[in-house]
Amino acid sequence: MFKFAKSMMVLLALLVLLNVTVTLPADRHVPSAPDSRIEFETHVRGFWRFGEWEPMISVDGRAEDQFDVLYRSLTLGSYYRLHRNLKVGGFYRVQQGARHDDDWVATNDSFEWKNTDSRTEHVFFADVSPRFLLEMLPGETWVLMLKNRYFYNTFNQQQWLNLRPGLTWFWVVDREPLLNIAANYEFYVPLNFAETLLYGHGPYLNVLYHLSPVVKLDATVARRTRIWSTSEDVQDDPAHGDYDKKIRSWLLGLGVIFRFS
Repeated sequence: MFKFAKSMMVLLALLVLLNVTVTLPADRHVPSAPDSRIEFETHVRGFWRFGEWEPMISVDGRAEDQFDVLYRSLTLGSYYRLHRNLKVGGFYRVQQGARHDDDWVATNDSFEWKNTDSRTEHVFFADVSPRFLLEMLPGETWVLMLKNRYFYNTFNQQQWLNLRPGLTWFWVVDREPLLNIAANYEFYVPLNFAETLLYGHGPYLNVLYHLSPVVKLDATVARRTRIWSTSEDVQDDPAHGDYDKKIRSWLLGLGVIFRFS
């Protein structure tokens, strides 16, 4: 009986040791959470009105992981009003500092994020944005918008949808808008990559102050969830399994918008 108990203890110890040996390396192959869960974003945008056309230019920047990741982009394109309740648009974006699943790469005996600060990517996207005035709500200044965007990245041929339903309240004084408060929820739906239905989602609140008919100031607070799927380097290593890693962060944004007639 004593020998049997001793044998079982030895077997249990070996199993525990084997589990630790297998588990610890696998953990190192899963993207870790950043040191800081707060991201900062800013933008400067300009809009012009030429009949039903509304050309746009936007310069955006975002800092992540204590400014170790710096994203920058320039977007050019135009909206076109098909109907009083419907705008469509086509846009081109050049960006640097974007991070994708396969940027989690093997380095010697571990994994880490590839530095993409100087990598240039070209993205094309289309926008369809129906909106509806909700006259049944108090004040009759509530607008429901369903912003839908399709993206194509020429760098890795990735395609995805950005779906963003939102409700905006307009504070109007003397028939002129003074303040907009919008509550939105974004869904990022991968079409030809990732291992999950969503690779990102989250609510955000935006406040837009009309400083003048031309100049608008806006502030944003968002709670973002990003889901990293197994990178190519991890898939190529048979010693480690797949993963779906959720990373949650807060996004704080400030920007200025110019609207020219």
